Formats: sequence, C-alpha cells, structure tokens
Amino acid sequence: MLEIGVKNHKGEFLDFSWDPRYEVIASGISPAGATVCMSKTAMNDGAKYNSSRVDERNIVLTVYIMRDAEEARANLYRYFPPKRKCALYFKNGARDVCIDGYVETLECDLYEMGQQAQISILCPDPYFQSVSGVSVEVGKLLPLFEFPFAIEKEGVELSQLYSDAVGSVLNEGDAESGMAMELFASGKVVNPRIYNTQTRQNIGLAMEMLQGDVVTINTHVGEKSVTLLRGGVKSNIINRLMGRPDWLRLETGNNTFTYKCQAGDENLHVTFRFRPRYMGV
Repeated sequence: MLEIGVKNHKGEFLDFSWDPRYEVIASGISPAGATVCMSKTAMNDGAKYNSSRVDERNIVLTVYIMRDAEEARANLYRYFPPKRKCALYFKNGARDVCIDGYVETLECDLYEMGQQAQISILCPDPYFQSVSGVSVEVGKLLPLFEFPFAIEKEGVELSQLYSDAVGSVLNEGDAESGMAMELFASGKVVNPRIYNTQTRQNIGLAMEMLQGDVVTINTHVGEKSVTLLRGGVKSNIINRLMGRPDWLRLETGNNTFTYKCQAGDENLHVTFRFRPRYMGV
C-alpha cells in the first residue's frame, strides 16, 4: 500500500491515506526522464555524446472525492493553492520519502456526479529524499567512559587517542548526494582539512578554531555554504576556504573520509549529515 500525504506552504499536513473523503492515485513518481545531448558529424556513423541531465519532475495526483464533496473540494484548495510551494510524502513497505514542488494546476469538474480533482505539481529537484536523515561521526578521540562502571585499583581508561580516524558513510540512495559536514572543536584546531580517501578530493579551511566553535560546510547543489557558530553568533566564512576546494559529495554505496589539521587533530570531531536521495518511490 502506498501512503500519500501533503504539507502546504503553511506547514499544515493532510494525510490522504487516513482521510475517508479521498482516494488518490499518483503518477510521475517513477524515475524522471533525462535529456541526453548528442552531436552528429557528416563523415561518421552515429553520434557523439556531449552531456546529459535529469529533467524536473511532474507529479500528477488524481483525487477522487468520496463524500462531503463541497467541503472536501474546498479543503483541497487549502492544501494545493496554485503557485505555492508544497511537500509531498510517499510511504510504502520499502521507502519513506518526500519531495518539494510547486502547484501548477488544480482542476475539478463541479458538475460531475462523482467529483474528482487533478492536481499537477512541478518539482525542480527530481529526486525524492528520505524523511529521516543519516548522521555519522568521525573523531580521533574515542570515549570509553560508560555507566555502570567500576574503577579497579590500576585505574580505567576514560578515552583513547587514535593516530588516524577514518569514517565510512553509507549512501543507500539511488543517486549521489550533497551533505552537511559539521566540524566541532573541543579545543584549539588549526587549518582543518577533510579528505575523501577514495577519490582523493578534499576541502580545507585556513582558520583557527577555538574551543566550542562549530563550522558547517554544506555541499548540496544550490545551497553551498560555509558558516561558523561562535559564542551563539553565526557568520559566513566561505572566504576561509583553501585554494580550489572540492565540494565533497556522497556517491551511492560506501564513502570513506578522514581529516588532517595543522594542529589540534585530537580536538576536532566531524559529523556527516545527509538524507539519501531516490530516483523513484
């Protein structure tokens, strides 16, 4: 069973699956089509590949109004006002995902005996995102202190310091994804740099982090940013990026990361946060 819901621009949520006034069929939720650009030459067979991209997604909801026609139809106007942004939610046995879009049209024939509405929604980003996020922390200081505990005569270890820290981030989605890398300093950190050990790409900051500082590097397409949270004040520090940075991405499957600092390796803790992206429901 496919459960369908919508959140309108005001944050109000309508769950079609549990509302007896509606029955819904959705189209456009399989993988979106792609535009493949090729060029032909006069003397050669076939064509030469130039580029390709996945097009925007068009989701169409056909809503059958089962009872209270006037009230139910007016309720749809509330959740699908044309030109407004909305978020669609889809859940089945394998996936629990959502996607943002803009209402293009809401058409309904008021003179039919069994009324139905057809709602067209355009989604600029064609990929669905998991409702729940993934968080993976990497640090060179491993805490060992746990409850319950007992201190033996020779003492107990409260933590261990690793000479190197490597973290594996599993992207179970169908497509590559950007992420938010959160750098937390528990002490002084100088010039931190994060590496993808598989692709050898890296991104670094020319700065000195103080105790309690949090730097967030966002690599999502269209949202790239670098911010510093210090003393409760957030500021833009994208100008602190070293050289030509690689805006690290998550390929499908396992991605392995590590980090190096000019000083204070043991004081840096890096957390990778993202939501897997899917081609279809």
